[in-house]
Amino acid sequence: MINKPYSDWHKIDLHIHTDKSKETKSGDYSGLFSVDVLYSKLIDNKVDVFSLTDHNIINVEAYEEYYSKYNSETDPLLLVGVELDIEKLRETGETTNYHSLLIFKYSDVEGVRKINKALEEKYAGKGLCALERKLTFDEISDIFFGEDFFFIPHAGNTQSIVAAHGRNEIEDAQKMVILMQSALEKVSKEETRQIYSAGFDRKKPTQHRAKKDIAYINFSDNHNINNYPCKNKGNSGNHDFYYVKGSKNYETLRLAFIDPESRIMSSQQHESIRLNGSRIERFRIDNCELIDEVEIEFSPSLNVIIGGRSSGKSLLLWLLCKSIDSLEVDAAYDLPHYRTIIKTINDGGFKDITSINKEDIIRISQGEIVRYFERKVLKELAFKVGKKEEYQSVLDEFKHHNNRLNEIQNNLVAAYSNAYDETLNKTHVLHAKTIESILGRQVTFNLNYQELISAIDVSEKINQIQGIIETLKTNISQFENHTLITLNDEQNKIKDDFKELLEWKNSEITELKKITNSKIKFIESVNLLIDKANEKLNIKSIAKHIGKQELNKLKETVKSKFERYAQLKSLSDEIENFDYALCKELELYEDIKLVLEVSEDAALKEELIDSILNSYSEISIYQNILRLLNRETTVKSYQNIKPDSFGKKVESQLNRIKKLMLSPNDFLKYPDNETSKEKSPGFNSEKYLEIILKQASTKIIIIDQPEDNLGNRFISNDLVNLLRQIKHEKQIFLVTHNPSIVVYGDAETIILAQNSNNKICYKQFKLEDKTAQKEICDTLDGGEYIFKKRSDKYGIKSILTQ
Repeated sequence: MINKPYSDWHKIDLHIHTDKSKETKSGDYSGLFSVDVLYSKLIDNKVDVFSLTDHNIINVEAYEEYYSKYNSETDPLLLVGVELDIEKLRETGETTNYHSLLIFKYSDVEGVRKINKALEEKYAGKGLCALERKLTFDEISDIFFGEDFFFIPHAGNTQSIVAAHGRNEIEDAQKMVILMQSALEKVSKEETRQIYSAGFDRKKPTQHRAKKDIAYINFSDNHNINNYPCKNKGNSGNHDFYYVKGSKNYETLRLAFIDPESRIMSSQQHESIRLNGSRIERFRIDNCELIDEVEIEFSPSLNVIIGGRSSGKSLLLWLLCKSIDSLEVDAAYDLPHYRTIIKTINDGGFKDITSINKEDIIRISQGEIVRYFERKVLKELAFKVGKKEEYQSVLDEFKHHNNRLNEIQNNLVAAYSNAYDETLNKTHVLHAKTIESILGRQVTFNLNYQELISAIDVSEKINQIQGIIETLKTNISQFENHTLITLNDEQNKIKDDFKELLEWKNSEITELKKITNSKIKFIESVNLLIDKANEKLNIKSIAKHIGKQELNKLKETVKSKFERYAQLKSLSDEIENFDYALCKELELYEDIKLVLEVSEDAALKEELIDSILNSYSEISIYQNILRLLNRETTVKSYQNIKPDSFGKKVESQLNRIKKLMLSPNDFLKYPDNETSKEKSPGFNSEKYLEIILKQASTKIIIIDQPEDNLGNRFISNDLVNLLRQIKHEKQIFLVTHNPSIVVYGDAETIILAQNSNNKICYKQFKLEDKTAQKEICDTLDGGEYIFKKRSDKYGIKSILTQ
C-alpha cells in the first residue's frame, strides 16, 4: 500500500458507515462497528483510500482511533467525510430531500474535529434534534466556505439529486454538478449514465460536449462492517469496487473527477487491463561525472521526460536504449565514464544489458519521421509495424518484373544474333538447269527424310522427363532422410508407392527411347539405300536427284530464315509493348496503405532504339532492327552491326530503367486517396506516428520529441487521445516539451531533467503531486495555462448565464 513513484491504480471506498449512523437514522446499522475489524476488512480487500461517512453526523471517536493506530503512508488512507441530507425547496413550494457525500481534504485528527465542530454548531443553531437533521445547499456552502471538499450526490436511487430537483428544475442540478468538484454516486446502469451525460452536454459549451468527463463512481454504502464488502447491510450482495489512478492522497480525487475517463475504472475495466509482458521496470545510472546517481521506477503506461534545452532529456532515452540488446544506437553522446543497469519484468534482477524481442519494441529518434519521407525509405515503417515479410514479398514482385524484362532483352539479343548469322544473310540461287533437271521425266527414288525424322524424334522431350524423374528421386531421398521428418507406416507406404511409380514410368520412358532410336536408324538406313539406288541411275536421273536435294536444302534454309525473323519480330514487339511501370499496395493500418511504385519516366522503345544510329521513332523496334541487319545503319558508338555490339549497347541503354525497377519509390496512400507526396511533412508525420502507436503487436514504444514536426492541433487532440487509448496496452517512453502531452495525456510518471553547471540530474514526479504541477509549469512553456484549462474544464461564465 506504499505509494509508488508513478500514478498507480488504487481501490477506493468513500461511503462506509459506522454504528454512529443509528443516532441520526433509526435502525440504520447492523451489528457492532469496530475500527480494528474495519482495518482488517480493508486490508483483506486491498482498499487504499476510504472514508467514514455517517448520516448527518461524524464519528469523531472512530476517526481518532484509526489515526492513532494506523499510518496513512503504509495503511489505507482515511479522508474526512460525511453523508448529508440536503433539503431542496422547489419552485412549487414543495420540499424534497437528496443525499450527498462530502469528502474533505483532511486526513488527520485536527481536520475531522474542525469539520465536526462546524457541522454540529450549525445543527445546534437550527435547533435540530439528531433524527431531524437537514441542511440546504446554501447552508452547506456557508458552513464550509473556504474548505476544500468534493460534492458526491446520489443520482440513481430514491434519495437522488435528480429526483429531488424534478424534471422542471433539473437544469439547476446539472449546473451544480458541472461547476463543482463533483462525481455522481449510485448510477450503475450504463444507459442511465448516457442519458445523464446527454443532459449535461446540453449545458456545456459545444467544444466540451461528448468528452466523457462527468465522473460516475460507486461505493459500498456499507452498514455492516462485519460483512464488508457487502452493500448496505448485506442483503444486496457484495460491492464491485472502483479504482482511481494516482497516489494515496486527496489530489488524486481531484484529478479523477476532472478526468474520469483516464482516472476512474470499475473492477471489470481494471481487470481488463493487459499488463505488458515485456515492460521495463527500473533503470539506474551511476559512476558518471556528468550525471547524478539516480534509479527510476517506470510506469507500465505513459512515461514522459521533460526539461529545458540541453538538460539531458534525450540523453536519458539514449542511455536507456543502449541497455536494450535489440536496439541499434548511434554514438550520439560521448560520456567519459558511466554505468547503467536495467531491469525488465522478465529479469530476475538488474542487468547491464537486457533482452527484448525486436518485434516488441519500437524506437523513433528525434526528426526521424520526416527523414523517412525525405529519403523515401518508408520500408522502415513497414518493418516497425511488423510487415517485413509482406514488404519483401512486394519487392519480390518488382524483382520478378525486372527479371522478365531481362529475359525478353536476352532473348531479343539472341534472336538478333540468329538473324545476323552469316549463312542466313547469303543470297541463295536455284539455277535454271537445276530446275529443268528437277522437272524432267526421269525416274528417281525419293524419301521425305526430314519430315519423317521430325515426326518421330522425341529425344529432347525424353531427356527432359528423365531429368525430372532423377530430380524427384533425389528430393525423395533427401526428404525421407531429413532429421526433421518422421513418417508413420501409412506415410511410408505412400512414399514407397510413389518411388515405385517413378521407376515404372522411367522404364516406360527408357523403352520409348529405344523404340524411337530404332525408328530413326531405320529411316536413316532407308535414306542411305535410296541414295545408293539413285547413284545407279542414268546421268539425267542423277541430275534430277541432286537438283531435288538442292531444292530441299533451299526450302529448309528459307524456312529457318523466316522462323528466325518471325522470332525476332515477336520479341521486338514484346519488348516494345512491355510496361515496366508497376504499382503495388501494402495495407499498413486501417485504410492507410504503403505504395511502392515504378513510374514510366522514359519510354522503353525510345531507350532501346537509341542503341541504333539514326533510328526512327515513328517506326517499330523491329523495323529499326531490320535496317540494322540490312546494313542501312550501325550500332551507335560501335560502327558495326555485330550481335555482341548490339547486346552491349542495348544493355547500356536499358540499365537505368532496370535499376529503377529494383528501387521503387514509396509513399503513403490515405483513405481519401490523397498521398504523402501531396501532403505536408507535418501531416505525414502525424499519420506515420498514428500507424506506429496503434500496432497491436508492439509492447514498448520509445519516442524522442515527436512534436518537432507535428501540428499543435494534432498534438492537443489526436496524439493525446491516441496516447490515452493505448497506454494501458503498451509502455510508452516519450521526451517532450509540450505540456498538452503531459497533462491531457495524463502521464503516469514525469521525469524532469535538469542541468546545473554541466551536472545533470533526473527527478521523478506524478501529476497529482502539487510539486510536479509547479515543476511542469516552470519547465514547459504554456504549462500553467494547460493546467488551468484542464482544471476549469468548461466555460463557467457561459454555463452560469444559460
